[in-house]
Amino acid sequence: MPGRTSSHELPTDVRRGDSASRGHTVVVEAVLDALPSPTLLLDAEGRVLLANSAWTAAAGLLGDDRLDIGVGDDYFVLAQALTDDPRTLVVLDRLRELSRGERELVSSDYAFVTATGTRWFHLQASRVDRAGQIVVTHTDVTSRVRAERASAWQARHDHLTELPNRAHLHELIDAELQRPDQPSVTVLFLDVDGFKDVNDSLGHEVGDDLLRQLAARLSGRTRSEDTVGRLGGDEFVVLGRDCDPVGAAALAIRCQRAFDEPFQLNGRSARLTASIGIATASVADVPGLRSTDLVGNADLAMYAAKAAGRNRVRVFSPALRAAVHQKALVATELRGAIDAGDLVLHYQPVLHLPTGAVTGVEALVRWQHPERGLLPPSDFIPVAEQNGLITPLTRWVLAEATRQTARWADAGLDVVVGVNISAAHLATGTLVSDVAFALERSGLAPERLLLELTET
Repeated sequence: MPGRTSSHELPTDVRRGDSASRGHTVVVEAVLDALPSPTLLLDAEGRVLLANSAWTAAAGLLGDDRLDIGVGDDYFVLAQALTDDPRTLVVLDRLRELSRGERELVSSDYAFVTATGTRWFHLQASRVDRAGQIVVTHTDVTSRVRAERASAWQARHDHLTELPNRAHLHELIDAELQRPDQPSVTVLFLDVDGFKDVNDSLGHEVGDDLLRQLAARLSGRTRSEDTVGRLGGDEFVVLGRDCDPVGAAALAIRCQRAFDEPFQLNGRSARLTASIGIATASVADVPGLRSTDLVGNADLAMYAAKAAGRNRVRVFSPALRAAVHQKALVATELRGAIDAGDLVLHYQPVLHLPTGAVTGVEALVRWQHPERGLLPPSDFIPVAEQNGLITPLTRWVLAEATRQTARWADAGLDVVVGVNISAAHLATGTLVSDVAFALERSGLAPERLLLELTET
């Protein structure tokens, strides 16, 4: 709070002192003037005794007449006039305690609104003598505060879209869930259908541009009290405050409409869709619910929307979670069945229609489940594909089918065995070596094995 008065304008009681006192005052003036920060010497009542040249210079730069303080003016009154922040009163009380010798130091940061914007200062004060005089310095820390705030903002926002990031989203959702007066909270989990195709065909820079466009569209489709954030990749989350199931459905429709107009990407027009999962919770009905729970529920609903054919909206339900848990259990059991050899092959004959002769067989895998009995492929092949088990499953089928066909050949029955191959296995790059290994182990002639790529 710098002002006009220099340290050389001494109060009357100082000028009347003896030569030793005047000498001491000159030393104090020199010390204050040597300080780079605006500094004041106050008496026990808060009146200004001295002000250094840095105070006067700073006052001129800030251009605020309220800072035009003189010797004898009340610093405490000035401070209260400059801001209505209740913390100012706390700092002033501490300065009085310092003057009375009840504390050794006062240190505090404060904001000061000027004609050119807000600036931040660090106030530090110490006691000079038993008379209660104190020295108060005001160091401009605006650059530091702005840097800290910028760093904090960047840590909580996505650098690409400038939306709240994963960590900040969870903070915001948890804050809503902890509000006792919050009737309901909704989370929408949105995943862009076909985003990978855009990235692969047009490049990552174009994909980034798409994400920025989508962030702007979604922000424009939501209510002012809602928050749009980006979890990562092409996954977005919308936090709907005070949003019940009816409002959640309306919010999801508005988000879908963000895709009505094609996206302009590097001179091309691209139409995309989104799969959206909804999870709504009543804070009163589900005490202790966490943001990770609500986002996880919306995520499960989103995957159900994708499984239903994309460009769909699905609402989370306990039955959906139960189905996911069941699939996870099946995946675990299937992994053990492959390792333990609890699978069986059924062979479907391939006939030569003009003669009726059996020329080959197709190997069809079944799972002999210890509790559920013999399971058809439809009960476990999709689970295998979703959990990275299709390749080890196919390796088992190749080994068993080639071994059985080799036995038939040794017995004089020459047939060709057909084995279905998933596109996922083909994409691994191990198919050739897997087939070669099965043929070598079984001793079956290569021409007796037919691979059929399944339609996926």
